[in-house]
Amino acid sequence: MTVGMDYHHANGNGQATHTNGHSNTSKSPLKSDGFNPTTGAVIPPISLSTTFAQSSVGVHKGYELEEAKALTFGSGSAATGAVLATIGKGGHVLSVNDVYGGTWRYLKRGVETTFVDLEEATEEEIYDAIRDDTKLIWIEMPTNPTLHVVMGAVIVPPHHTPLIERLRFLQNAMGAVPSAYDCWLAMRGAKTLGVRMRAHGENALALAKVLQQREEVEEVIYPGLATHKRNAVAWRGVSAHAKKWISRTTDTSADAFDFPYGGMISVRVRGGYPAAGRFLEQLRLFTLAESLGGVESLAEHPAGMTHSGLPEEQRQKLGISGGLVRLSVGIEDGDDLITDVVKALEKSQ
Repeated sequence: MTVGMDYHHANGNGQATHTNGHSNTSKSPLKSDGFNPTTGAVIPPISLSTTFAQSSVGVHKGYELEEAKALTFGSGSAATGAVLATIGKGGHVLSVNDVYGGTWRYLKRGVETTFVDLEEATEEEIYDAIRDDTKLIWIEMPTNPTLHVVMGAVIVPPHHTPLIERLRFLQNAMGAVPSAYDCWLAMRGAKTLGVRMRAHGENALALAKVLQQREEVEEVIYPGLATHKRNAVAWRGVSAHAKKWISRTTDTSADAFDFPYGGMISVRVRGGYPAAGRFLEQLRLFTLAESLGGVESLAEHPAGMTHSGLPEEQRQKLGISGGLVRLSVGIEDGDDLITDVVKALEKSQ
């Protein structure tokens, strides 16, 4: 989990220090000599200490962000656990039905939950599923691995403070904090996040278009395709910054149009599980592994890997069939990725 925050810093005594994350020792306020004024190192160092001396009782030397209302967790599962812990004893959760596999296992064993297909359900059906003891409506968008698209909700400002305070307490009590190394990696990755996401989206869209034309594929699931039934809803959920970039090369005035929508594609390979297995075995640039969002391209079989813990009947209801394959498209050369997938499909039949 990454967090966006303002740049104004203050020390433990409330004194302003620097505004750009650097120790700025030059005369020009726009030029920095690095994070370390002694060595000029441009990458922040890592302190592995867990205990820090205080200047006096209750006065810390660390930095704080004024009006900061954000928490960073060590993992997505840690964040999920903290949020669900706020419900308390006797609470009820209404959840989207094709929730992340790890979250599904938690909800099935730790919280009373009603699962609803929020993409297809009517407004009346959703209201009927909400009970007097419902404390949380859990929405994921897009879902994994079927990429269902639903619109979420916004927590109104009056509820921000009590919620963040409750979560902060739980995070501290549960120890669900990121390590210094995790934070360092997040800072490093944030610098190239924009260009990486563009490459992910462009590669995925190009591959999805090709997959649509392949007879070895029964269905391509990618909301960025104009043919996807939730294409318009998916576009509404794209950030203003991304829309500005996409609009430079795409006519966004039409009712439906192709646009980059992340790096994940799900496909149903014709021939079911046997064909899907052969397809995965023939891939060379895509590694058979479970993950998302990395620079490397990965492929996995949800029914046999990420969602194998779900009962067969439940998987079938969610559309997680034996022929379903999830592709996490990386940032390698797009033409190379397309060639790899096409060759693997040809050998799958």
